Amino acid sequence: MCSQWFYYFGVGHVIGDGFFKQPDWVEKRGTSRTYHNPATWWGSPDARMMNERTNGLLFKQENSPYSLGFDFLQAFSFKDHSVGVVLLRCEDHDDEMRAKRGYHRPLMILPGNVLGSCHGY
Repeated sequence: MCSQWFYYFGVGHVIGDGFFKQPDWVEKRGTSRTYHNPATWWGSPDARMMNERTNGLLFKQENSPYSLGFDFLQAFSFKDHSVGVVLLRCEDHDDEMRAKRGYHRPLMILPGNVLGSCHGY
């Protein structure tokens, strides 16, 4: 049997020690909410539906939505070894701020083929 290992940093740790320790992130959190503009996500039917299903918690100023992203990358230039990364991003900022690399925090790292070929790949 072959088992795959990974590193999980914890959602609370990533949000509390990753995002909330960045003063500019905290200062601008929630400032781009435009509930009445249907051209934005906050003004969309999906956002209203999500807010209704969470009994109004989504639109409370102290709460923020987060999204997950996933990608593989080559960690080393001298060896063919890919690493999977699950990233967490807060959706409570404007487009420019959300796009910054420093505001995408790793939530989980999935090392590539560490033990050799377990299942022939």
